[in-house]
Amino acid sequence: MHFSHYDYRFGTLCSVRLRHFSFVVLLLPAAASALSFIDQSSDYADAELFSQPESAGISVLTELGAVGGYANRTYRPSRVVNRAEFLKIVLRSHPGAPVSDDDAGNCFPDVGQWDWFSKYVCYAKAHGIIGGYPDGTFAPGNSVNYA
Repeated sequence: MHFSHYDYRFGTLCSVRLRHFSFVVLLLPAAASALSFIDQSSDYADAELFSQPESAGISVLTELGAVGGYANRTYRPSRVVNRAEFLKIVLRSHPGAPVSDDDAGNCFPDVGQWDWFSKYVCYAKAHGIIGGYPDGTFAPGNSVNYA
């Protein structure tokens, strides 16, 4: 599955892929320094597709609990990340964001309390991290652009 987003500010078609985000996470020294590095990328069935930097980023994200792959044990590094997934990765990568199941709720019309991403979206909204779209929705399935 591949989603793209036209970024009107920059006039480009861009999207965030899991492989790009996995590499960028290495720029989060606060989170990464608290971990003892164990290569966990080999836990994924598609590990042979990862470059060495991707393997490192994927391992850090896995250690943080920010990613866990899919039911078939794949990671799919070329897959585009949607808004709900991105928010989970960001919040789980930050040690100062203690998201819990108690944060789940109906904080947007398109975010239900029982959605897997509800606790991340509602935590972020309650802490002023996100605000949603002008129509009042969050659009969790929309892809995240690279800009």
